[in-house]
Amino acid sequence: MSTDNETRNRLLPYVGYAGIAGATFNADGMSVAEALVAAKLNFRVESVPVVGARETPRGIVHVESDFQKMLVRVDPDGTSTAFPVMGTRYRIIQNVDGYSAIQAMVDKGDAKIIAAAGYGNPVGVKSFIAVQLPEPLLIGDTQDVADLYVIARVHHDGNATRLSIAPRLRSTGAIVETNIRANPQWWALVHSGDVGKKVLEAATSLRKVGKWADSYQRVTSSLLATRVTSEQFKELARKLLPTPALASDRSREEWADRRREMLTLFQSVRGSYGAGTAYAAYTAVIEYADYYAPAKGDPMQSRQKRVITEESAKFKRKAWSLITNMA
Repeated sequence: MSTDNETRNRLLPYVGYAGIAGATFNADGMSVAEALVAAKLNFRVESVPVVGARETPRGIVHVESDFQKMLVRVDPDGTSTAFPVMGTRYRIIQNVDGYSAIQAMVDKGDAKIIAAAGYGNPVGVKSFIAVQLPEPLLIGDTQDVADLYVIARVHHDGNATRLSIAPRLRSTGAIVETNIRANPQWWALVHSGDVGKKVLEAATSLRKVGKWADSYQRVTSSLLATRVTSEQFKELARKLLPTPALASDRSREEWADRRREMLTLFQSVRGSYGAGTAYAAYTAVIEYADYYAPAKGDPMQSRQKRVITEESAKFKRKAWSLITNMA
């Protein structure tokens, strides 16, 4: 289901999954079943008892845990891979069931699946499916536009299956992360085998996306009306990227460079829409987080992983809180 390189490269910055090995892409959309096969996520998860071995004078004694079980990935060819050890009450959710609400969205014609991948250690213990919604998010007087995506995640490590909204600003390619308490940007999914409930959950999720988008538009209108000077932005940068108390002289200069880089983004031509406002301050911060913040290993892969693994989400939410308090 992978697309040609040109389409693949066009999609990469949209949801940030280029750094995940085995990711599958399709600009034309695909079903959940097709996405799972293409991304090698069409495995089953089973459980086996957890048994320990204890050496005694009489030989090896095997002890089975009464309150733990080990999850096992079983691929279509029968290959088995150990997944995490969980409590015996842990409920296994198969990938196809975890993404059922996404399929309901696709069936209603409200979205199209454009990417999927497994990740984590071992690969597949976590996975995501990225869905593009048909209507973009218009910001302010529509000079800036965000393409709307929903990213569904299924984890086999005790974390809840959930959906999150991932708007991508066309102006910079950065992913928006907010802290709107009345309309959160992510929520857990409740699994049910009932087809009607799956359709209802899909509809409910789409309504949540709409409410979040309305709130975001209201707040950004206020941000666009709030002037922010370079000195105010420098103070914001110091709060977001404070120099550690025991930093060496070299480290202090590195932290100062990061803050200067963020300031340059705020003052740059790319931030010309809403230049000198709280909105430009926020877009500069999230652009820095997605594209310029230090990265381990291959910079491109690390940066594009951040969206899926949510490494920069906490940083962006802190920035959102600080900047909206300016308005």
